[in-house]
Amino acid sequence: MLKNIFKKAFVAICLLIAATSIYLSFNTLIETNSYNPPAKRIALILNSYVGQHGVVVKQGAILAAKENKAELTVFTPYSDLDLEVFQLSRIDEIIAEKFDGVLLMSCGSNRILEAIEKLENNKIEVISLDVPIDGCTGPYVGTNHELSGTMLIESLLNHEQDIKSIVIVEDSMATEASKIIAEYRLKGIYKGLENKKTDIKKIKFTDIDQLRDEINALDDTVAIVSMDSILTENIALLKNNGNKNFNIYGFDSNQMHLNLLYEKLVKQELIRDSLAIGYRATNNLIAKINGTKIDNIDYIKAYMVNVDLLKYNKYATLLYPISVE
Repeated sequence: MLKNIFKKAFVAICLLIAATSIYLSFNTLIETNSYNPPAKRIALILNSYVGQHGVVVKQGAILAAKENKAELTVFTPYSDLDLEVFQLSRIDEIIAEKFDGVLLMSCGSNRILEAIEKLENNKIEVISLDVPIDGCTGPYVGTNHELSGTMLIESLLNHEQDIKSIVIVEDSMATEASKIIAEYRLKGIYKGLENKKTDIKKIKFTDIDQLRDEINALDDTVAIVSMDSILTENIALLKNNGNKNFNIYGFDSNQMHLNLLYEKLVKQELIRDSLAIGYRATNNLIAKINGTKIDNIDYIKAYMVNVDLLKYNKYATLLYPISVE
């Protein structure tokens, strides 16, 4: 009797060991044969080494890449010289290393369109960021710069109802990308001025002395539209030193402009949502790589900001890069 009990117990133990062995082998087989696709390799090519806009676009891209478990490589130029050479060389590297996709903030070169076609011919998805590329029919994520120009001028006219003339200050030394954006903004400005009796004067910035002379010659019945953030800083300081009372409206603010807004040296600024541009573009690119259809043009809203709006976090944070690395 006892012998039979031991025999049955021994058989039961053997069966348990066999079952455990089969179970472990089966799980090992599942793990061995399971497929974890490699992370998508994407690149972000910037067109400036100092601009806050590019810095915050990068942070938005990093944030979205982390959420999507994608591998993001950021290419930032060391200077604003030879941007065409820098971007074309990086594109060649990306093709050689077989990246899955590229976010390209164009330097404004005519050769960029050819480079995009080269990327597409190598099955690398491309989204252009915030700088319209003439002739490019591929996806774009960024600001509607023409609408931004109209927004700014309509806000100006709303606040300056007795204004006699508007002075538009442009930077003759701007990068090609900045000039392209300025052209769209100017188109929007003139669209907003249709059927208005306001005189328009243009100043082309060449050096600070020339700008000082032209600013000091203006009377207080004008409003100034600055097409560039650095120009805005210079105009505001010249206005302050010359005790002028005209209002300044600018494009593209940064943290340095907070004091200009708080001290009311600048009336209003139109600010791009840089973080949203980088974030949305990265999500769109990864979706496109995965075969999902995306909008060909994805405009990100820009905002008119004045000192009163800075108390709201939604607007104040547009001027602050966030830490995501």
